[in-house]
Amino acid sequence: MNVNKGAASSPMDGTSSATVHSLENCLREARSAGDPTKAITTLSELTRLAPREWRFAVGLANELHSAGRGDEGDSLLCRAIMRFPEEFWVAYHWAYSARRNGRLDLAEGRSRRLLDRFADEHRCHELVGDIAIQSRDYASAAAHFEKALALKPDATECRDKLRVARLYQRMAQRVLEQWLAQSGSTTDYVPLVINLDRSTGRLGAITAAFSDCNVQLSRMPGVQGSYLPDVIARILTRSAQVGPKGTLGNFLSHAAAWERMLKEGHRWCLVLEDDAVPRVSLPPSVRDLQIPPDCDLCFVNQRMERRLSLGEQDQIQDFRVYSPMESVETFPAQFRAPGSDGYFVSEAGAKKLLAYVERDGFGSFVDWRLLAYSVGQQEVARLLAETPAAISLAQLHRSIVRGPERLKAYALYPALIETKGQTSVIGEENALG
Repeated sequence: MNVNKGAASSPMDGTSSATVHSLENCLREARSAGDPTKAITTLSELTRLAPREWRFAVGLANELHSAGRGDEGDSLLCRAIMRFPEEFWVAYHWAYSARRNGRLDLAEGRSRRLLDRFADEHRCHELVGDIAIQSRDYASAAAHFEKALALKPDATECRDKLRVARLYQRMAQRVLEQWLAQSGSTTDYVPLVINLDRSTGRLGAITAAFSDCNVQLSRMPGVQGSYLPDVIARILTRSAQVGPKGTLGNFLSHAAAWERMLKEGHRWCLVLEDDAVPRVSLPPSVRDLQIPPDCDLCFVNQRMERRLSLGEQDQIQDFRVYSPMESVETFPAQFRAPGSDGYFVSEAGAKKLLAYVERDGFGSFVDWRLLAYSVGQQEVARLLAETPAAISLAQLHRSIVRGPERLKAYALYPALIETKGQTSVIGEENALG
């Protein structure tokens, strides 16, 4: 978002003005080069030299958040809003910052205050709608997106958000009806949350996120890849080189979840990573999601959700499934990973997966392997050759996936879960290993 619009210049002497101009050029260069450290240093100096320029404070707060220093950015905005109480963009980013930091209660309070002061700004209603979406209050989200569009009818992105809110409002009602129809029954699946012993905060966050879903989560202790000896890593990945151990640990954690469900005699398991959050409450039964009974694996995460046209989206009244390739074919060119943050696996699917990885080893990311086991080489050949999906899947089929067998796999629409923006535990483990 451009925060320079409407900025008023501060009185400065010639030297200060020239210095600020030079630093602004440095800032543009840092951003063009993708150098957040230089951008933060430059913006810090700009806020010191031009304390009456609110745009520098907002820019610095945004850069700090992008660098994983969201609390520092929020503190900076709290100070800025006291200095610039009448400036809309400072107040807006103050509310937006709490949302980006995942503090929804705080974000809602700030956005309501923003709305009280700037009720005619469509972005205020849109922000309240965005927060309501994250809180799964889809009726409120739809109402605020409608108000935003009444103020700015050509806000295309807001119109798309309204469609999503209405879609999930229908899906939430559908799940509620399913629970009412099966009152007193237990689920036919167990949700297993993969969570490292040291990640207690993440466990608390996902437990809170799913607290109103009528389903009890079970913790699956994750494998700490950084602890693995190099010799074990080479054996498990069938490689002469030691690859990223966090990636390996994550793969082993999923395999452990498949083993556990079989040992405990579960017919279905919902495997979740600990940064997952629900888009709607979990259903009482796998069949309520229209997942076929002979399914081995069904992706239910947002990254594997098929991209539908707006007209098709408006027609959705219940969950439906597509083949994984029907989803992959609609992915944007910049698509990087299918994600293993949420999927259902059946008893038969768990047995097949364990047999496949025993044969093929644990090289690569688990999410790409799940997808490679779900699609055939002829399907992959239909993808644009230079896209990440085509390259990754072709490489897996060529060098790791040794058998012709494929899972009976599907991808759910609309997605049941999405990921919450947190620091990557896999990345941390890779750095430690």
